[in-house]
Amino acid sequence: MGTVTQEGSLYNFSTASLTQSDLVRSWTGTINVDASQNNSNNVVIEVYATDNANNTSSAATAIMIDITKPTITVAYNNNDANGDFFNKDRVATITVTERNFDQADIEATIKSSDGKVPAISGWTQSGGSGNGDNTQWIGTITYSGNSDYEFAIKFTDKAGNASEATTFVQGTVAPDKFTIDKIPPVITVDYNNNGNTNENEKFAQYFTDQRVATITIVEHNFDAANVKITITAEDNGAEVEQPVVSEWKSDGDTHTATIVYSEDAKYTFDVSYSDEARNPSEDYDEETFYIDTKDPEMLISGVEDKHAYGSGAEIIPVIGYSDTNFDEENVTITLNGVNVEVVSVDKNGKEVVITLKTVDDKTMEWKGTVEATENGEQIVFENFPTGDEFKDFDDIYTLEASLTDKSGRTSSQTVTFSVNRFGSTYDTTALEKLNGVFLKEPQELVIKEVNANKLEEISITIFKDNEAIELKEGDDFKVDIVGGDGEWYEYTYTIYSENFEEDGVYRVTLHSVDEAGNESENSLDTKGKEISFGIDKTPPTVSVAKIKSGETYAVENKDAVIIADDNLKLASITVKLDGENIASWNEEQIAEYLASGEEYEINIDGSSTKKHDLRVLCEDVAGNQTVVEVNDFYVTTNLLVRYVNNKPLFFGSIFGLLLLIGLIVFLVIRKKRS
Repeated sequence: MGTVTQEGSLYNFSTASLTQSDLVRSWTGTINVDASQNNSNNVVIEVYATDNANNTSSAATAIMIDITKPTITVAYNNNDANGDFFNKDRVATITVTERNFDQADIEATIKSSDGKVPAISGWTQSGGSGNGDNTQWIGTITYSGNSDYEFAIKFTDKAGNASEATTFVQGTVAPDKFTIDKIPPVITVDYNNNGNTNENEKFAQYFTDQRVATITIVEHNFDAANVKITITAEDNGAEVEQPVVSEWKSDGDTHTATIVYSEDAKYTFDVSYSDEARNPSEDYDEETFYIDTKDPEMLISGVEDKHAYGSGAEIIPVIGYSDTNFDEENVTITLNGVNVEVVSVDKNGKEVVITLKTVDDKTMEWKGTVEATENGEQIVFENFPTGDEFKDFDDIYTLEASLTDKSGRTSSQTVTFSVNRFGSTYDTTALEKLNGVFLKEPQELVIKEVNANKLEEISITIFKDNEAIELKEGDDFKVDIVGGDGEWYEYTYTIYSENFEEDGVYRVTLHSVDEAGNESENSLDTKGKEISFGIDKTPPTVSVAKIKSGETYAVENKDAVIIADDNLKLASITVKLDGENIASWNEEQIAEYLASGEEYEINIDGSSTKKHDLRVLCEDVAGNQTVVEVNDFYVTTNLLVRYVNNKPLFFGSIFGLLLLIGLIVFLVIRKKRS
């Protein structure tokens, strides 16, 4: 490079005592170029020769000497790492300091786990002075893919000088082996049980069975230690043991763990994860949910199931219910009667009011007080209203209480009891036309007795004209029973007609005692179902005095007397003369005549010249009839009618007249013959 680094004489011919033969025509020799002094690509070797005649000649040659080893320096633009993990692109800038550089001589080893190996960009030269040993050649490698990378580089120059260890600038992190991971982890949580039965969205986080959560994290560079799971568990305000997270299982980039929520509790769950490259997962919304595997507690006390409450008994139901996840809006109280209609059950604040109505529109309110208890409530009813004005509310009642908690679990209890303070009621509808009347023929009696409870004693007594006759079941009557199991008992008594064969006045009495201890009898004033009737198969007896058939009575007025009687009771007497009513007595008038001792008299006018027919119809209260007739009689003052109707005189006169006429005829004939 223009600087003399070495010089000297390679050959010198001495001029002393020389002969021509000593002259050298040619000379060959070597020179040693000191590389340390001539480390350059511009090394010129000049050789000058002068012969003895002072003729000169020179020759020059150039060589390149390179004894400087290349140096390689690598700098990264991104050294923000977590260990060997980077969450952003990384660019390596490679600087090779070398005078005799050929990129073909670069030996770069780059490995990528995804198979996509980045290349070194085109080299650019920078600087260089002196012999050029400080010339820099710069190339870059961009690591942008999500992959595991390995990097190594070396270089040998044209002179065969090999680079030594690569120099990484100070502060370089993970220079030759690192991972680029720019993908955030993806967290999903799935549950085996999402079947909440509560349709109310307000309570959608309540579950009636255990839940198994499966946490899935999709991440290439996974480390379970970086998963942060936060769980809280409490039941009824007290902390309970938290469930355990299982070990993580990996399948490629998919990693799973499970959590079993088996105990009843309120749980909160949150999960987060940052991978090795410090990529955070998306924020997971904290979950809150409840596991409730227990049904609510429900108890109805104060009334016994299938129990009969008679007169004087207290009927005070107490309904208690509770649940850790109590929902006061899901409490249902119902009351149903067999015959009594429950119009409404209103639970409002601190009171429950049940409105009942009978078939004849009588109403009654039954009230209860609502008291708060731990995780629930208690309803205490007043005693079922008593008093005669409430007797129509005797019935079989079914009281049901139901509580559905926030998880949808339901508990209910039902009690059926009878309010039976007035005993049986009697249905004598089938005897409405019979009661109080007289019958010509006996018939069966069908009577129904209805009671909220089973009858423990039954007796039927017939009073016939004040004679008491106790009937025997099977022989004298039969009983058909239906009901029970929450329905009113209905006893149908069929009293056989054979019990009423004889004429008389009958009264039927039914007596019973029910399970509630009530004594009932159909003839009591409170029941008003007395059964009485008469049997009368015998017709009345009737006769007419003071007048006879075929007689003629020469009077202006003829009195006649009706004599009527019956073994039980007469209903009417009707008298017809010549087909027209001339007198009648009804049942009430007959009773008055009997009481006064008067006679049933009739009067027949004697102004008529016709013969008369008298007809008397007598009917008793059972409908038995007797008819008596007096025919062909005269009541008249007319002499001719009297003469004509005086048969002996009339026919005697005719006979005498005929004799007289015969005698006259005889005499006339005799005289003529004479």
